[in-house]
Amino acid sequence: YRIYSKINSAKVKFMSKYNTVDTYITYSAPNFFLKAGDFRTRLEAEKVKSGIKAEFPTSFIIKEKINLPRLEKENTSN
Repeated sequence: YRIYSKINSAKVKFMSKYNTVDTYITYSAPNFFLKAGDFRTRLEAEKVKSGIKAEFPTSFIIKEKINLPRLEKENTSN
């Protein structure tokens, strides 16, 4: 439970700076991981990583499938 509370604290800390970036907590025994972002390019991920390196020095970029943002329908009626 203590480790889970630490990962939640890290999530809150991250979200206070990047509230538009989705975050995910995952578990792979014996570790919890905080994953942030559904970046389409490595450059997008690098920009966020450079902004958080002081607070999250052990962060790194991993390549995996992402959740694409929902596209909103445009109102095409006149």
